[in-house]
Amino acid sequence: GRIVNSSSIYERSNVGGSLGTAQKWANLWHAFEKGEEVEGKFEKFRSVYEAVKRGEEVTGESVSFDDQSEVIPQVEGAIGELAVNVSAIVRQLVEEETTQARESCAEVVRHERELTELARGELERLTDELNGLRKAHEELLERYEVLARGKEVLQGQYESLEGQSADKDEHIERLEARVAELAQKYGTSEARVTELEVTLKTERARSKELESRCTTMGEECATLRDREVQLAQKGAALEVEMSSAKLRYDDERKQRERLEGEIRSLNALLVEKEGRAATAEGETRQLKVQIAALREEGGAQSLELSQEAEERPQQPGQLPVEQEPKRRTRKRSGAK
Repeated sequence: GRIVNSSSIYERSNVGGSLGTAQKWANLWHAFEKGEEVEGKFEKFRSVYEAVKRGEEVTGESVSFDDQSEVIPQVEGAIGELAVNVSAIVRQLVEEETTQARESCAEVVRHERELTELARGELERLTDELNGLRKAHEELLERYEVLARGKEVLQGQYESLEGQSADKDEHIERLEARVAELAQKYGTSEARVTELEVTLKTERARSKELESRCTTMGEECATLRDREVQLAQKGAALEVEMSSAKLRYDDERKQRERLEGEIRSLNALLVEKEGRAATAEGETRQLKVQIAALREEGGAQSLELSQEAEERPQQPGQLPVEQEPKRRTRKRSGAK
């Protein structure tokens, strides 16, 4: 209807006559498209329509007349030539529209695959950061054991920290159980990512670049862990460091939960947009806005957690907060 009409036929036809004649040909084409019955004198052009739909070339011989005795040769030739020209115009219009739709669909699918690969890289980066935080927590536990063995010197502080450590251990066990549960849930997402990697061979160069960046970030995390070990040498700051590690664990857990929802939404969008290429561009912009909003929200929540830690009452054996402003500031900047 949109590409086969009186205007398109009239503009491309050299022998189609007037615009009214082009309108009649367009109406006849639409009647054949709907399978409707037409007058007997127009029924002979149905074979021309079927040949065009099959992609075949149409000649004047394709138009047949039932009663040859009533046909004037000149009229027959003119009608046959007109039918051939109109059918060629219709076929050209259909081919142009089909080519444009196919190219547009391919571009949308490629763009969606790029977004999926970026989301997978972000998931891998957050997983590496969580592993780094777990290693940092293990180092803090080792430092705690060293302080416990020297209880003759730090007996007063040890008695205060012993009860706190038991609570922290229980909380850490709950966090580890939660991480194991999330890892099981991510198993399905990892399987989906593996399946997409088979179809996205052209994006391997981008994947290697992201892996290189992850390695660089791992080295930066190692440097931050070394700084944390140096700060941990002061036994009076152990509770502050344990509280900071807990805040980072909570923040990373929330980010992983949000990222899991983003990945599920992205996978659903990819499946839906492959079948609905016409609306893919709008949904892609919406996804980018959601990702930006989640990152801003994550930054705001991290700032609120840091302020809450500063306002927490002083525990027995802990140095006053006013005596450690530089060390606390340096630790927050390292966590970033």
